[in-house]
Amino acid sequence: MVAEHPAPRPDAALLRRWLTAIGLLHAAEEVARRGDDASCSTALIAADSACETLLAILGAWSPKPLPREPRFEDLVTRAVDAAATAGHPIPAALLSDLRASHARRNTVVHHGGTATPADAALGADCARRALELLPVVGSGFGVLPPGGGAAAAIASLLDAPDLADHLLAGEAAVAADDPATAADEAARAFTAIVLRLEPPMRTDRRHAGAFDLRDLGNARRAVDEIYKSVDAIEGWVLALALGMAPASYGRLRRVIGTHVRYMAGNDAIYRGAPPSVAEARWALGVVAETAFRMWQLGGLIEGTQEDVFAARYQTLTGGASAPPKPAE
Repeated sequence: MVAEHPAPRPDAALLRRWLTAIGLLHAAEEVARRGDDASCSTALIAADSACETLLAILGAWSPKPLPREPRFEDLVTRAVDAAATAGHPIPAALLSDLRASHARRNTVVHHGGTATPADAALGADCARRALELLPVVGSGFGVLPPGGGAAAAIASLLDAPDLADHLLAGEAAVAADDPATAADEAARAFTAIVLRLEPPMRTDRRHAGAFDLRDLGNARRAVDEIYKSVDAIEGWVLALALGMAPASYGRLRRVIGTHVRYMAGNDAIYRGAPPSVAEARWALGVVAETAFRMWQLGGLIEGTQEDVFAARYQTLTGGASAPPKPAE
C-alpha cells in the first residue's frame, strides 16, 4: 500500500499576493456596477492591476530573468513560460484579451481616455480567467493543493479542521455551480472564525438553548434577542477591525444569511433571496480571506473544536474547572 503524501501547504507570501489580486478584482467588479465613465475607468485600472499581479505570480515559477523595471510584456513572457512548463499553457484567447485590455488601460491612464462598461467587463473577465489558471499552474509546480482555489489553499495552512472543512466544502460547491451550499458553508466557516477569535468577544459561548427557561415566560425570548444582538455585534466588530466597508459587510450577511446552531448538534441557515454563483464565490472568498488575516495576526485559536473550547474556558476561568461541552 502506497502512503499518501499530504497536500502541499502554500506559503503565506503567495497567499497574500493571491488575495491581493482577488481584492482588486472584487473592487473592479463592484465599481463597474455604477456604469459611469469614471467608475468604468477605475474598474479597468483595478482589473488590469489584478491581471499584472497574477501574471507576476505565475512568472515567479519561471527561471527566466525579470528586468529591473519590467514591462507588461515581460510579465506575460514569464507567465507563458511557467504555464507551459507546468503543462497548462495560457490560452491564446486569454493572452490576446490581456494585451487588448492592458492597451486600453494605458489609453485611460496615460492619454486621458475613458473606459466603457465593455472595457471594464473585459478587464474583469481577464482577471477572472487568470485567477482560474493560477491554482492549476501552481499545483503543477507542487506548491498548491490540486483542484482547489484560494479557499483550499488557506484551509491547508490552518490547523482548524472544522473551519478548513467548511472552506473546502464551499469551494467544491462553487465548482459544482451550487451557490446555496457554497453560501451555507461560508456561513458555517464565518461562525467557526468567530468561535476561534482570541481574545473572545463574549464571555459565554453557550446558546440560550442550553438553559431551561420554560418557566420564565417571556424571559426566554428576551434572552434569545440578547444572544442575537451579541452575534450581530461580533460580526460587525470583526468586519470593521479588518477594514471591511459597512456596505460590503451588509452584502456578505445577505449572501451567507444567519447561521444558528442547536444543542442537539444540528444547525440552520436563514437568508432572504437565494445567492447567485458569483455572490457565493465572492462571499466564500471574503470569509476565507478573513480566516487567513486573523491567522496571520495571531488572533485565531487553532486545533480541534475541543481544543478551542478548552483554551477558551481556561482563558475565562483560569483553568479552575473542566470546560463545558460545546454546542455544535
